Amino acid sequence: MAEDPQQTSDKVSNLKEKLAKILSSLDKLQISKPSPRLKEIEDKLALLEDQASELLQQRIAKTRYDFTLKITDILEKFNSDIDSKNLSTHKFTKSSQPSISKKNILYEKVHRKRSAPISKLLYSKDFRTIYNIFLAILVNFGVAEFAKDILDSNNILSGYLLSTSFGKPEMVVTLCVLMNVWSFITIAIVQQAYRPFLLLFFMHILSIGFLNYFIVFKLISENLPTSCCFIVLCEMIRISMKMHSYFREKLLYGNGKNRYADIIPKSAAELKPIDMVIPKLNIKSFGEEVQRYAYYLLAPTLIYRDSYPKIDRSIRWKNLSVHLFDFFGSIVYTALIFKAFCVPEFKLASKNITNSQAVLLSWFRSMLPGTMVFLLIFFAVMHAWFSIFAEILSFADRKFYDDWWNAKNFGTFYRKISVIIYEWLHTYIFMDIQRFTNNTIGPGLARVVVFLISGILCEVIIDFSLGFFFPYIFFIIAIPGAFMISFNSKASKFYNVIVWTFLIIMMGLIIMLYSLEFYYRLDQPDKRDFKTYGHLAYLIPQWVAQLANPLA
Repeated sequence: MAEDPQQTSDKVSNLKEKLAKILSSLDKLQISKPSPRLKEIEDKLALLEDQASELLQQRIAKTRYDFTLKITDILEKFNSDIDSKNLSTHKFTKSSQPSISKKNILYEKVHRKRSAPISKLLYSKDFRTIYNIFLAILVNFGVAEFAKDILDSNNILSGYLLSTSFGKPEMVVTLCVLMNVWSFITIAIVQQAYRPFLLLFFMHILSIGFLNYFIVFKLISENLPTSCCFIVLCEMIRISMKMHSYFREKLLYGNGKNRYADIIPKSAAELKPIDMVIPKLNIKSFGEEVQRYAYYLLAPTLIYRDSYPKIDRSIRWKNLSVHLFDFFGSIVYTALIFKAFCVPEFKLASKNITNSQAVLLSWFRSMLPGTMVFLLIFFAVMHAWFSIFAEILSFADRKFYDDWWNAKNFGTFYRKISVIIYEWLHTYIFMDIQRFTNNTIGPGLARVVVFLISGILCEVIIDFSLGFFFPYIFFIIAIPGAFMISFNSKASKFYNVIVWTFLIIMMGLIIMLYSLEFYYRLDQPDKRDFKTYGHLAYLIPQWVAQLANPLA
């Protein structure tokens, strides 16, 4: 039955009157001052909203961390079950995803989206609390040292150490820029890929050799401070490694088929074709290769690829600022530790070098600061510095290191302390020696060569930075490393205690021996016997010569 039009009109009129009253009330409420009670309720609601949001973020972070640990345990158990049953991994994975095969690690690097181990640990509330405790200890230690300097002598020695160690920053920047620019010559060499390989290889070695000779010559002639030399030499080694990686990858996998690309070294003999992931590379025009190489030059990896996995998001400025704070804070506290523990200790010990008791006590006292310096440098470089560039470039593979602190043998420690360097040595030294000799040289001898080369590189950086030859680092890495790497056992957690014990002892010895030589050269006369040994006397540490000739 249809409604009367008059009734409909009355209803519309009543509705309009009600709406007018409501709007009038709203206008009055808007004009009137809000009651204090209403304002208090709004503030409490805003506070509750912030607290709920913070609690939600914490719960999400904890859930993510717990899930990561759980899925890691499941995958490790899964892989161990497969290995124990002598089954092939590819039977349990999709054939379209061979890159996740663990065996492929023996062959070529595959970049994936991975977080830095410390970043994953910081998702845990408990680990973050430990991080905050150490940060608070360092802050209080720094304040105490600065106050001591100002109150006692009105002289900040730690600031003096920083200013003298980084005395010529403009020269450091100039040399680093020149090295990066020079490295682009590798692109020009690869562009000539149609020429004979031996000619290209000779030009490649010549370009790297000239770069290293020029840098070492400038360091000696400019007499750069210790830390400046250390930075420039590390950059020199990094650029050289990157140049070689680009040259090798392009000519091996980007220049068509060749007989070396399919050779499987003896150390990876268990690989099947389905396990192998051959990098897909090509050689484009000079302009395109410059763009690729420029990204690779800044990326925190030493293995070249035409493209890398990236994180699809903008730069997280908060994370970037935290990494910058971690990096520069670690450098400052390294100087504070040297100032508080090493400088007074070894200045005195270098004057009493013939007193074996004083030297032994110096060794014991240097174990703790040596370990702290080691941890700070690791955190500053391997975590903070690489994370800075990864964040800027949206670089996704951030596993620059692994959980070396859980290592139960020295082989695991050497592999995990710097995954970036390990992968370069493994790919371009260990594997390529076998590959390009057609397996004439086996894994054993190739491993010895790896440790010799890594020991020589570390020794070059330390010796040219300090200005004298004392091959203790070489003997630690090259000689025992090649043999201790075979020491492997998962039987007991106490093996981790053994690794840490030897690590602390070695860090104490490194700090003690190099500091003794450094401060002995500053204050004591040179007593090396050049008449007997000739130029070989330059290779003898001066404090060792003093021990050999105490009455000279």
